Amino acid sequence: AIRQSLADGDLHELRFLAHSLKGVAGNLGMETLEADASTVERLANQERQEDLAQPVEKLVDDIEEILLGLREFTAPEEEPEVQGSGSDEVDTHGIELLKQLHTQLLDGDIDASETFSQLRQTLSGGLYGDMLKSIQNDIERFDFDAAASAVGAFEKELDEKLKELA
Repeated sequence: AIRQSLADGDLHELRFLAHSLKGVAGNLGMETLEADASTVERLANQERQEDLAQPVEKLVDDIEEILLGLREFTAPEEEPEVQGSGSDEVDTHGIELLKQLHTQLLDGDIDASETFSQLRQTLSGGLYGDMLKSIQNDIERFDFDAAASAVGAFEKELDEKLKELA
């Protein structure tokens, strides 16, 4: 979006994106990213489009480097072997893990990733594969709100199934 704003000559959008990124970087203590975003914001605000190409590329490079580091940090070392029963049955351990995951996601707790790995092993296979993949994708993108919503729906679905079985 940053490169595209520059290519489109949309300096207002570029300034807005750089300003937003500067704030996030500052909150996270990412001083280099914050400084580079500030430079782009200042140049865009001054409508110095001819001077923006190099600072925008530097900013995009910073972002790509950070994203690469996050991917490496969050990537599982190796895809775990299926240890669960592979069935559609959910034991109390699976339900407890699901509730723990939901709470962690609502709190923005990074340990949600580890809890999800345990849950995935417990509920592997069966009808839950697509749901688990969707939750995993949300967690990998650090979209904890979407993941929490999906986990909440999953909890509700499991509660309904358990009531049917009772």
